[in-house]
Amino acid sequence: MNLFGAFQKAAIIRSLQADTTQVFNSHKLILFLFDMNSDEIPLLSSFLPPLAESSRRIYLLRHGETDWNKQGKIQGGGYDIPLNENGRLQAMAVAKTMENIPLTVIASSTLSRSKETADILWKQHNACHRVLDAGLKEMGFGEFEGLAVHSETLDPEVRKRFKTIGREVNKNVKVSFPGGESTTQVEERSTGALFKVLNDYPEEKHIALVGHGRMNKVLIASIAYDDVNKFFTIKQSNTAINVLDVDTDGKWTIQSLNYLEHVKDNVITR
Repeated sequence: MNLFGAFQKAAIIRSLQADTTQVFNSHKLILFLFDMNSDEIPLLSSFLPPLAESSRRIYLLRHGETDWNKQGKIQGGGYDIPLNENGRLQAMAVAKTMENIPLTVIASSTLSRSKETADILWKQHNACHRVLDAGLKEMGFGEFEGLAVHSETLDPEVRKRFKTIGREVNKNVKVSFPGGESTTQVEERSTGALFKVLNDYPEEKHIALVGHGRMNKVLIASIAYDDVNKFFTIKQSNTAINVLDVDTDGKWTIQSLNYLEHVKDNVITR
């Protein structure tokens, strides 16, 4: 059944209007729902091969857009910045493109931008188990969090320091941002969170995880490339969908990376 059929639209609108924790102007989202033609957003399933009987499929998403994403500020794990209105529209597009994916588990980090993206997806798959795990939080960037590090208005010495340390972090996965985390630390907690979900729900075949830009890159490089050093070669835009299959021998197969067809005209590409 189409998510954007009349009854489903009405149910979503009632849910949004009743949810007093939603601190955004919902009229644009409502117009988005009613204006959307079902053919405008392709179904993710149409791009994917069937899942092998002995395998499980992980849908690893990045959260929707925030105001800090637009401003180029580093959020990291220390700042809990919510989705902006466009980020919520992007999350609704995720729900649309994944409407016929037979999800049974939806997990996210405890940060609101990840949690809300997952909750919007959960409205479409409300029979799913819903999991929160701090292990899926964004990397801690320490003293650089809250800064627009590529802005020309930033102190040139701070920008230079960020670039220098950033290069060191990319070269050596054990190097940490000052006051933050190393790539190895992010790898340990994010893979731990992933395998905890897999172990806690051993019978579930289709599992969504909603994470963050750098965390997703590290997790993908670790499990799919078997080399966390390659994390910096991976792109992750807002509401990117990565699809990875794992078989009973623990072999990972990438089916899609940084899939953006649902938001291709409405996303900052990175």
